[in-house]
Amino acid sequence: MKGITPVIAIILLLLITIAMVGFTFVWFTRIQTDITQSVSNQTSQQARATGTSAKIDVIDQASGNVYIRNTGTQVILMNELSAYNNSVTLVSCGWTSGGPVVPGSGLPPNAVANCSAFADCSSVRITTIGTGDSRSC
Repeated sequence: MKGITPVIAIILLLLITIAMVGFTFVWFTRIQTDITQSVSNQTSQQARATGTSAKIDVIDQASGNVYIRNTGTQVILMNELSAYNNSVTLVSCGWTSGGPVVPGSGLPPNAVANCSAFADCSSVRITTIGTGDSRSC
């Protein structure tokens, strides 16, 4: 019986070591997965922002309409598009594009949207998640 105690001790130490290695492997695998997912999300957001661009086409002071064009390569979601009167006052636009633009939908590349909330302005500023534009009325 004296010879079996060291064997049991060695077996227990090996089991503890294997359990710790397994735990460490799972932990590092989860960290790698989380980092990969985070980098992927940030990369796609940056690519979307880079491809998003809006320019002011026409400002019609008589009717108070401002027409903007999507000059980027990505669809601009209407909740990502903001308009400012006199470059500082946020305007609530009912964006239309031939017909009403449905909230949550977007403005495809090279399409034009209209905001009719600029009856009295000295300048207009449009912003998106990418680049925007500003122009005097």
